[in-house]
Amino acid sequence: MRRLITVIALAAIASTFAIIPVPASADRDDHMGHQRCGRGSHWVAPHRNKQGRWVPGHCSRR
Repeated sequence: MRRLITVIALAAIASTFAIIPVPASADRDDHMGHQRCGRGSHWVAPHRNKQGRWVPGHCSRR
């Protein structure tokens, strides 16, 4: 029983080291899976409109 608890504890500790950090520059040109919008516009996430139709994500003027 003690061996099982030791193995589980070591696996839990080892899993915390398995996280690979992403460099900060990876998010520079990509934000939440889409391109950054140009100046004077903003990103509108995918959604359903008032009629219930699916609208994909897009840039919209402010």
